[in-house]
Amino acid sequence: MNKHAKTRLGWIELYQEVGDAGKVCRRCGISRPTLRKWLKRYEEKGLEGLEDHNRKPFHSPSRKIFSEQERIILNLRQDRRLGVRRIQSELKRHHELSLSLATIHKVLKKHQLPYLQKKRAYRKQAKRYNCKLPGQIGGFLFATNNTRIFSVAQQMRQNPISYISSDFEIIS
Repeated sequence: MNKHAKTRLGWIELYQEVGDAGKVCRRCGISRPTLRKWLKRYEEKGLEGLEDHNRKPFHSPSRKIFSEQERIILNLRQDRRLGVRRIQSELKRHHELSLSLATIHKVLKKHQLPYLQKKRAYRKQAKRYNCKLPGQIGGFLFATNNTRIFSVAQQMRQNPISYISSDFEIIS
């Protein structure tokens, strides 16, 4: 017998001693319908009636997905290796089923199917050169003798060997 059943048995024993439901309910902090419910179950089934019952419904008429629909979802995942969004669009297009992404995801989780492992192709990002002034690096500004300002990267692209040569003067 669990602790909840022992507590309910205590309510019933107190009621049998006192005989007044109002006093028992005030003392135990429960409502009269609750006391009546557990008293009725105790009289019908004894100590087994005081145990917790499973609250799962026997049948659910408003169930969203049935075994046939589950089978379709699982086939799309396993045979064609589709993700949740593509499964949703396939169901709408070919099977005339409109299910949410969450519902499809629940079916996949229920059958313990792993996530799809696909390598994603990322575009190579260009390296950016950000400074307040072009050619500024480490607090110094590189400029040529004719006072045109070039970025360091641009100078290196043009002639990497003469990158730092006598053509440049450092302006700080």
